[in-house]
Amino acid sequence: MPAREKPAIAAWVLGLGGTLPFIGTAVGYCAGPENLRGPMGLAMLTYSAVILSFLGGARWGMECIRHYPPRGKILSLAVLPSLAAWGLLVGAIWMPLSWQLGGLIAVYLAQWLWDTGSAETPHWYAPLRTTLTVVAGVSMAFVFEQSMRG
Repeated sequence: MPAREKPAIAAWVLGLGGTLPFIGTAVGYCAGPENLRGPMGLAMLTYSAVILSFLGGARWGMECIRHYPPRGKILSLAVLPSLAAWGLLVGAIWMPLSWQLGGLIAVYLAQWLWDTGSAETPHWYAPLRTTLTVVAGVSMAFVFEQSMRG
């Protein structure tokens, strides 16, 4: 296997490190004092939105590297996670945390399906994305479940 196709250790280390805010906010929300629930819920929503924007940017970058000119359809699809995350974050005005998290989980799953089903990502990307999506999704699911309880 050519060196350029081997997964970078840095991608795994940084990716796993990037799951720590998901885990930390889930623990803070679910096991911390009641007065931390609001800030931890907001932290979970905000970090989830930031990471969805990052994932969309990664797909945008892959498109720009693989195709010249980049395909407008793919660039447009790459922007959707950011827009959906922003809409769900702003949705705090009229929807409960559980709905926001449910929407974010759905967007993460859609992004994961696109990333792992694409022939245009490096072969090592799918296992990395699967691992990171499971950690993020389980963390969000714990907060979702607790927020449903009130």
